Amino acid sequence: MQLNLKSAKNAAPKDGEFTPIAPGRYDFVIEDAKQKTAQSGNEVLEVTLKVTGPQFINRKMWHSLSLLETAQGYLVKFLEAAGVGALTEQDNVSVDEIAAALVGRTINGYIDIKNSSTGVPRNKVDNFKAPDNPATPNIPMTAAPLPAAAKPKPKLFT
Repeated sequence: MQLNLKSAKNAAPKDGEFTPIAPGRYDFVIEDAKQKTAQSGNEVLEVTLKVTGPQFINRKMWHSLSLLETAQGYLVKFLEAAGVGALTEQDNVSVDEIAAALVGRTINGYIDIKNSSTGVPRNKVDNFKAPDNPATPNIPMTAAPLPAAAKPKPKLFT
């Protein structure tokens, strides 16, 4: 078999460029969680989410939860959706404890496509809830067709 790698190289996405995931609800496993300082200077909990499939399996998304007191209600809702709501019954919980409790948990979120400041379509995940069936990954329940500019290229091999 002969491969046309020169053509494939020219057609390959550049580093950091991915076709956006189709809008819809997806289940994720929380792969990592850590405290970071956002560009604004505020502390956030950055969560790495991995799609559990079957569509877009293993694609990663990132979501930041503000740790400001005025935004902690969103963190509480996220913890409840991830099945670690017992943490919300405690005071003086460290961010490290929260992060450790989240890793490996399953959560469901809504993926949407938004344009970046440079006009590039990017995914955003929000509107988290407990998965419908935590033991079994979901197929996106409300997946909409990709915009024309974001449609994936046909596969070379099937």
